[in-house]
Amino acid sequence: MAVFLKKYFINFLFLFLAFALFQKVIWVKDFFGDRTNYIEILYNITVKYDGVKNVPSSFKYFFIKEVIIYPFIMAITWLFLLEKSKSNSILKNLLQNHRFNLLKFILSKFYKFLLNYKFYLIIGLCFYLYKLDFLDFFIVNKNLKEHKKLYQNPHKIKFIEPKNKKNLILFYTESLEYQIRSFDIQNPIQKIDDIKGNYIDDFKHAPATAFSIGGVVSSQCSLPFYPALSMNLTLLKQNELLCLSDVLNKYNYKQVFYITVPGDFHGFSTFKKKHFYEVYDRDKILDEGLPKERLTGWAEGVQDDDLLNHALQKIKELHKSKKPFNVTIITTDTHFPYTVSPRCNDRLKENLTTNKYYDVSQSEYYKKLLEKGSYFKKLLKAYRCSSQFIYDFFNDLEQSGVLEDTTVVIMGDHIMSDRNDFTVSKHLDRNVYFKMNNKNKFYRNKINHFDVAPTILDDMGFLPSNTSNFGFGVSALRDYPNYNEHYTKVMNKRIVSDFLIHKLLNTSKKGYEN
Repeated sequence: MAVFLKKYFINFLFLFLAFALFQKVIWVKDFFGDRTNYIEILYNITVKYDGVKNVPSSFKYFFIKEVIIYPFIMAITWLFLLEKSKSNSILKNLLQNHRFNLLKFILSKFYKFLLNYKFYLIIGLCFYLYKLDFLDFFIVNKNLKEHKKLYQNPHKIKFIEPKNKKNLILFYTESLEYQIRSFDIQNPIQKIDDIKGNYIDDFKHAPATAFSIGGVVSSQCSLPFYPALSMNLTLLKQNELLCLSDVLNKYNYKQVFYITVPGDFHGFSTFKKKHFYEVYDRDKILDEGLPKERLTGWAEGVQDDDLLNHALQKIKELHKSKKPFNVTIITTDTHFPYTVSPRCNDRLKENLTTNKYYDVSQSEYYKKLLEKGSYFKKLLKAYRCSSQFIYDFFNDLEQSGVLEDTTVVIMGDHIMSDRNDFTVSKHLDRNVYFKMNNKNKFYRNKINHFDVAPTILDDMGFLPSNTSNFGFGVSALRDYPNYNEHYTKVMNKRIVSDFLIHKLLNTSKKGYEN
């Protein structure tokens, strides 16, 4: 009896794991978008439960339902049907007494295949690895010596110390892209557009930047967030990974990082503290006086308006100290499921001007979404509210004179995820939002995440005249004749591969050759 039960349990386990792998891929792609792949999966394993425990409860609920409960039910049902089929007389007659030998042979083989529970797990695993691009993890760059030249090691750059050091406000708005303008007859991000600055419109995703920590690290360290980097964030020494904040630290900048959730989320605080930031997360803001009942933001975190109110006072305090500072902020109200601040209606100033970006070709699609009463309404309101808070934040800083000697960058961490219930049309040109208050003109209207750090360092006066590069990035404030060729290569995951990053950061496994 025990042997009999053990056999059934093992067969059930094969089926459950197979269905769970299938369901996880489907859930990940539907819930987080098609760009999600092995990089985010491996990183979530690296940060363990502490790094993901603060996601919204709805995320956990859908995960348990889709990836555990459904596969459990499907595995039980399929096991029962297959075992029951063994004693089915109709099926036996079909397999044994069919007139056509070839058809009987095919049916018999197919039935045996259905009864081989190990094959379900093998097929499920292959589907999982293929759909989440795990094969990319094993790409080996054959032209390693040549492609290493794409990378300008920041340690080899002789940075300049400016006489008048500018401050820096680096502002990441969750899922901010230009296409959001086109969603409604009233531009949902009009207030962000109203903030002074110069746009770069052609800003495509660099490899491995489809989620927040990837976009933030890649834009500050000018490297793709491949496992060679992401799975070694706490292990890499400062002589191996030099980022924007490390350069500013050399010149005595006070650096602060603001995040709405506990800093452990996705390892943000670990990375930031290692690179000379003081972290202001949900817990620290609570300790400094925010009432707990105001934690109504994403994942029971701080709403954007409360975060920005705290950051506003901190920036004014830093500005008065006369010591140069770098304040980096990342918001979350515009992250699904779009937790709108209760103070939104009191602060929102409706702008009824004509939206020149409204996408007429998609208007019927957007109207239907609104008529359904879907979460699309919350999406629009979240962007309107957060845009108003951000506008008020920068308007206050400008009125206070803080922005006169401050480089300001407002950008998205990545573009919106393409969820199953709302997808931006594939024919539309989608770009990460990027605006900077630079006085010197941009030499091109095209960048990726890697170009952000060198562009900032250049505007602040740290980048020497003999180099436009930093990591895989190139300053947009320099005339770089071969930029398009460079851009094509660094955006190619078969050229800038995980293997190449291993070599550049000295994290290569034994057996790899130069």
